[in-house]
Amino acid sequence: MNLFICNIGNRDLLLDNEQIKPARSAGKKFLTDYKKLEFKFTTPIISPVLEYILHRFERLDYIVLFVTNQEPPNDNDTLFFGKIIKMLFEKKKNIEVVKLIEIFYNPSLYDEMFEFYGKKLNYKADEWNKVFVSPTGGTPACNFALLFNVVKFFQEKCEILYTSEKTKKVVPLHIVRPLLNEFTKKIVETLVKGYDYSAISNILVSTNEWKIAYSLSEYARLRLYFDFDSSLRISEELIAATQGRLRQFSEKLREDLNRLIQGDIRALILELFINAKIKAQRREYIDFLGRIFRLQEALLRYVVELEFHIPTDVSTTEKKEEYENAIKGEIEDFLKTRTVGGSPLKYKEPSIQVCMNLLPFLIENKGKEVYKKFLGKVEKTQKLMKLRNHSIMAHGFEGVSEKDLKEKDYPAEEIIEDFSEILKDLGIEITEPTIFGEINKVIKENL
Repeated sequence: MNLFICNIGNRDLLLDNEQIKPARSAGKKFLTDYKKLEFKFTTPIISPVLEYILHRFERLDYIVLFVTNQEPPNDNDTLFFGKIIKMLFEKKKNIEVVKLIEIFYNPSLYDEMFEFYGKKLNYKADEWNKVFVSPTGGTPACNFALLFNVVKFFQEKCEILYTSEKTKKVVPLHIVRPLLNEFTKKIVETLVKGYDYSAISNILVSTNEWKIAYSLSEYARLRLYFDFDSSLRISEELIAATQGRLRQFSEKLREDLNRLIQGDIRALILELFINAKIKAQRREYIDFLGRIFRLQEALLRYVVELEFHIPTDVSTTEKKEEYENAIKGEIEDFLKTRTVGGSPLKYKEPSIQVCMNLLPFLIENKGKEVYKKFLGKVEKTQKLMKLRNHSIMAHGFEGVSEKDLKEKDYPAEEIIEDFSEILKDLGIEITEPTIFGEINKVIKENL
């Protein structure tokens, strides 16, 4: 099915090739005399458009004519012009349906017209094969609102047709793709700020213009999911497809991933911190909280392995024996004195509780004052443990909101700041912009 939409202006209906003035009162009078005047009416701007469409498709299924019918009535209202044009067009055998849509508001107000056309043009796009638009008649505000919303709703199905008042020739305007590109750019730029790479990928996947931006968004999307192998594949594709600065940046993306894939613990900890920070910025607090507790665990295990040279992964018999032998002596004696919830600490395996209790050992027995701040912040996160345990990230079905964190007197911003200080104290450098910030910049540059 094909659709034609246009605004009816004061020059869209002529009588004996003369403009009809004033549009409202004269139009109303001539409508009552329609049968006598029928063959004297002409539509010099719209008729060439109809001929152009019918030459291509032989029939037109639906015509929508926007007419003004203001409250209070205005001399320039085109309501009766529209009614006459509707009667003229309905007599044509190859036109099926003609519909009038009345504008009751001031047609010169851009904001009101923008909203009005947005509501009236919300047709189902998949019902139409082609949508033709003539933006010649009507006020500038009406034509702007018509063009914007038609392109918004029907996108590539649109064809904008301009009729020269002098030559009466129809000229297709190739502005739909540029308009869509501008819409897409603005949307992607907004999504980039929110690190919404999945949405960006879905928008750009079908475009040919922005392949680099699409690949970068896919790389970032997969990297945020810790799918490093798939991200690596995309970085290699980018290296093959780019040159100059873009290739250098793609090589940097690959080098970053290689460190993560090879298990560089400091790189992995930094990656997890950045990931958690993005979750907080996106206000996805349940995912944020899950990552914070995972980050805390990773940091504790890192410190224990760094300072004591003992494994915290005892998944094999050899590793378990290595751990048991390593803690014999003063470490084991210290751990025997520790309690959790009033019960003796179970230290036969390097649990998170054991790692936490080894921090006081470093502070008290080894004079490692640097870990005092770390221990304080780790203990601070324990007030969030109940939230975490009752959430779908652990053992329950509850969510986590910004309000929940604030009620625990530990908002997300403060958590991020605390863990940022921990990483700094451990010599793990946080550079700004982060790798995702750099990706965002390059995505925008390639739109």
